[in-house]
Amino acid sequence: MKAKAAKRIAALAALVCFALVSAVGTAGSEALIGQSITGIHAPYMAEGGLPSDEYFTEADFAQNAITVVNFWDSGCMNCRIEMPYFQQAYEAYSPRGVGFLGVTTRWIGGSFEMAWQLLGDMGITYPVVIVDEGFTALMEADHGVPYTLIVSSEGVILDAHRGRLEYEELEDMILAALCPPGDIDCNGQVTMADVSLLAMHLNGEAPTISSRGMVNADANLDGAVDIRDIAAIYAVTSLS
Repeated sequence: MKAKAAKRIAALAALVCFALVSAVGTAGSEALIGQSITGIHAPYMAEGGLPSDEYFTEADFAQNAITVVNFWDSGCMNCRIEMPYFQQAYEAYSPRGVGFLGVTTRWIGGSFEMAWQLLGDMGITYPVVIVDEGFTALMEADHGVPYTLIVSSEGVILDAHRGRLEYEELEDMILAALCPPGDIDCNGQVTMADVSLLAMHLNGEAPTISSRGMVNADANLDGAVDIRDIAAIYAVTSLS
């Protein structure tokens, strides 16, 4: 009877995880794009699932061109399925300045001890931290996992995806985020089309620009999108 009860509990946990990510999908992801991450002071996970004396903070984003941040929970089956994809991407893209950070949580009943075991079983070698109040505040009350963020070197969220990712989807997010400032149409290069698009937007005539495109529109990285960015984009196209 105890074995049957344990199986029912495990099945229920998996169902809860599936329901969380299936119900929300990618809804709400756009709301985080363009936000700055602050107040992060998360301890790295040490042997046995214990917090170490070393911490990841928002300042650590500056070490990478972009950072892929993946929220997961050892009780989440979808999290387990996608984790090898993050390891694969880490091996492929870390030489290009892409950082990877796993954030392990207990939002749906997992444990840090089990998380540590899973990291070893799956051969995960990118850094993993234990969720702290800064990350929790960022996600507010909606603790659905898995959840993936792409964060700039300035700590600005460039892209967000709630739910399980396939490798090709993760790779697309990474490649899009590696686009240079000024690439408003997100086609991988800065051209006169981007100059025209921003000029039309500032004049109230442009088609809708995506949230990712608006982040790229701040070409001079001064925190505002204005006519000075047109000059910055034009300067890049003139040099190419």
